[in-house]
Amino acid sequence: MKRIVIVLLMFIKYGYAQEVNSLYLSSALELGNYIGMDGNITFISKNKLSVSVGAGWMLHEAENYPDDIDDSDDIGFSGIDGSAYTYLTAGKIVQFKKSNRIRLNLSGGLVMMWSDIEENYVRGQQTDHGYYYDYDRNSYQTIGLILNPRLEISVFSMVGLHISPKVILNQKKSFYGIGFGFMLGKLRKRLY
Repeated sequence: MKRIVIVLLMFIKYGYAQEVNSLYLSSALELGNYIGMDGNITFISKNKLSVSVGAGWMLHEAENYPDDIDDSDDIGFSGIDGSAYTYLTAGKIVQFKKSNRIRLNLSGGLVMMWSDIEENYVRGQQTDHGYYYDYDRNSYQTIGLILNPRLEISVFSMVGLHISPKVILNQKKSFYGIGFGFMLGKLRKRLY
């Protein structure tokens, strides 16, 4: 595994990502109307255009979750839906004139999302803590749009941080949040 990482970093540093191009891995923890994680690989051409391919995972509150449900035996996981997604985005790089360490990556694209949700709650027997409910657990997949601009700060030539608001729009449910993450790879030209 260590050798694979070293070969990947050498490829990024000396191979396809030449002086005018950047190639890096990015990962983020995201918070919003969900909590999740995101990872992607981004290619920047001539410090003007970007293309990213990524995937993520999120947990979010179930819609129409009853207030009076007895979830005392569910260890806190009742009413939580899960989703996974993959995406392809393209964007424009806005470089700040006085610094080659800070840039905006204004990107958007298509997202494919898979979700597993609780729905159709039916009230059952009353307990000391509320009511038991029966519900259906359904899975679906949908295609949508993703907007994911990022403020990227390269701390070193191969290590950086980013802050990224994210909006995912699809026909079932929309998600919005902000991600805080790190970048690893060829981020910028070295300053000698």
